[in-house]
Amino acid sequence: MNKIKLLLNDEGIGEVRAMNIAFSFRLPGEFRDQRWMNPELAGGGLLDTGIYNLHFAEAVLGKNPVALTGFATIDSDEYHIQVDEQASYIAKYDKGELVVMSSGVRTDMRDIAMIYGTQGYIEVPSFWKPTLIHVMKDGNITTYEEKAPQSVEGIHDDGFQYEIAHVNECLRGNLKESPIMTWEQSLSIMRQCDELRRQWGLKYPFED
Repeated sequence: MNKIKLLLNDEGIGEVRAMNIAFSFRLPGEFRDQRWMNPELAGGGLLDTGIYNLHFAEAVLGKNPVALTGFATIDSDEYHIQVDEQASYIAKYDKGELVVMSSGVRTDMRDIAMIYGTQGYIEVPSFWKPTLIHVMKDGNITTYEEKAPQSVEGIHDDGFQYEIAHVNECLRGNLKESPIMTWEQSLSIMRQCDELRRQWGLKYPFED
């Protein structure tokens, strides 16, 4: 994320006006009792992949949306999965910026984030654990490759080790709150998730 913010400043794609973000994968219906699809375990795409979309948008724009609306697919087939199998939603910000997002656990999508500025755009494949960043400006595309410098024993993935390492740093430093992912940021994401679920009529059994 730090590299993306630097590129937004240094590459001069202008004022960010719009974003498209998608993070979704397809699991078989037989997984309906696993956490991804089980309402008893707060399953569904929004709380599994959608939170990455919402956080990415907030990290890039540095603010919360003033309006948020969307639609979700629930109980669409013979498996009768009672969580958001797939969803699309759009956030509007105070200066008119629009962010269109999709998430899901029953639909394969191209996991990518597009950041559109007034003078160019930035494309981030696998934005939740990116290693490549493409910048288009003045008809030219420049690609930046960022390899994950950290590694954690037992974690074979270019993404989660950052979260693990930072939590350990906070614990060792006796910090109650992360300076890079604050309580207010976490609460903001959850409020947005709650608002979307309210619109979809999606309530988990343990919330009764």
